[in-house]
Amino acid sequence: MDRIDNLINSAIKSGENKTLLRQHFESRLEFLGITLNQFLQGYEMTFRTINAILDGNFKYLDPISLLKIANFLNVSSDEILKECVSYMPANTQIQLEDSKKRTYILDNFNLHALKKDGVISSIKDFGHIEKCLLRAYGLNDIYEYTELDKSHGLFSSIKATLKDPRPKKNFKNKAIKICNSIVNSNSYSQDNLKTFFPRIRAYSLDVETGLLKLIRELYRLGITVVIHPSLSLSGARGLTIESKGKPSIILTDIGKKYSTLWFTLIHELYHVIFDWEDILAGRLHVTDDDELVNDKELKANSFAREYMFPRSRMEEISPKINDPVAVKDFALESNVHYSIIYDNYCYDNADKYPVYSRFIRVPWHRLQTSLLGSLSHSNSPEEFAKYYQNKIFSN
Repeated sequence: MDRIDNLINSAIKSGENKTLLRQHFESRLEFLGITLNQFLQGYEMTFRTINAILDGNFKYLDPISLLKIANFLNVSSDEILKECVSYMPANTQIQLEDSKKRTYILDNFNLHALKKDGVISSIKDFGHIEKCLLRAYGLNDIYEYTELDKSHGLFSSIKATLKDPRPKKNFKNKAIKICNSIVNSNSYSQDNLKTFFPRIRAYSLDVETGLLKLIRELYRLGITVVIHPSLSLSGARGLTIESKGKPSIILTDIGKKYSTLWFTLIHELYHVIFDWEDILAGRLHVTDDDELVNDKELKANSFAREYMFPRSRMEEISPKINDPVAVKDFALESNVHYSIIYDNYCYDNADKYPVYSRFIRVPWHRLQTSLLGSLSHSNSPEEFAKYYQNKIFSN
């Protein structure tokens, strides 16, 4: 019977006039020693229906009869349906494939979020949507996205309830491909990173070029850092993975806050130092809602907060928080940008954000232009990699 069942799976027509489905059916009748009439009576089917199915004429297709034949042939409904589809006209098969592709796109991408980010301009034109997705994710075929989705890393996102997992996965999958498209020929040593770490905070003082210079220094230490525009509805702050045996980090400009960039970078560097074995094993840790905050993410958050501006220092300056000059002088003395002090203060005193927002949301347009150039959500991972390889890391 295995030989007969394989006829269904192959879905290849023989050189004879009979379809493989009819050959399979007649072989089954012969094997069981029954006639066609006995089958029709026993399965309560008509001669017209059985012939239509066996000959690939589906104008009067009866799904119940189709399932009866599948049971009789000892094959699954999926197998017999695959065989039936192979007899359909080419234009019908194309329509079915288009339907399958559209369902795949809807299952994996939030079209409204993609339109908001400028990746697509229509949520109805699936030909246009597919073309844009192929470019944005560097795919030759839309189904290649499934392979991207098997990759993992250490993931940092905002503490908010995210009901739709697709945008977060979209960011993760594109970020991973960007990292894997960049070649960092510098060797990586955890000891070298630890030695360099005390110098990192001071780079934040230079809003226009400090982070750019730091990214170049980290690259020389074998650590790749790339900025990507924040994806709508993803809540993603950053992602750390292993690429070619070295750490690779993608940061987003979520919230458009300068202080958040620094917090996230230190958060991800914590993972590089303390969770490298997890990264190598591809274990994924996500912080995106109140119930699922895990221990590793909490520790990374705590480390980033304490490193950039210790709570002990915050206690010293808090009584003078209303004096911007005093805060800025204290920030300079602490080798940290003053926006980070104000952001931390407002994190502990949420009702104060409206009061101090002008000190938190400092403009960093020149830095943004340097780090992203004309890159946007619609650019491919390869285009991001090329820009960073040529414009950022080579200088």
